Amino acid sequence: MDLVITNKDIVETVDHLAPLGKSDHSVLLIGINVHSKPIDAISKLNLNKGNYNKLREYLDLDWDSELKQCTGDVEMMWSVIKHRLLEGVHKYIPTTLPFASWKKDKWKRPLDKELRSMISQKSILWRRYIRSKDNLVYVQYKKIRNKIRNKTRLVERKHQNDIAVACKQLQCHQLRLWYSAALT
Repeated sequence: MDLVITNKDIVETVDHLAPLGKSDHSVLLIGINVHSKPIDAISKLNLNKGNYNKLREYLDLDWDSELKQCTGDVEMMWSVIKHRLLEGVHKYIPTTLPFASWKKDKWKRPLDKELRSMISQKSILWRRYIRSKDNLVYVQYKKIRNKIRNKTRLVERKHQNDIAVACKQLQCHQLRLWYSAALT
């Protein structure tokens, strides 16, 4: 279904790209004309990491004497309570930035030139197939799609194997240290 619902005329282009994996659904790249302001990262309270025992101790005081100066003015009493509470929260509950601000602009494992070239070739073959509906072009597209999938799986498997080897080496090193300490 190629449907984009907007309340303004902002859609500029709709391009059909190659499917992901072995799917028969093509990916839609929808170009829109929107101007947005960058959002500043606003820190939020990290409630899971708060030191609530210290906060309770900080708020455990003689409230009658604290509020005596307010002489029955409810707004003034609330202001005193609120000020003390916010001060305690600021002291004993840390803040954190939203997850989106942690993201890096680079890939975890960048793709090598050969794989990027194969992906580009896959896109070219897909566009050629969409225009011509030639079955031979589709067969070529499927072959390169499968090669890309196999290569990305090999990259992932190699990465996992490297992690496993590093862990085994670390465990062997720690075992040797423990054994040598036990002998002395």
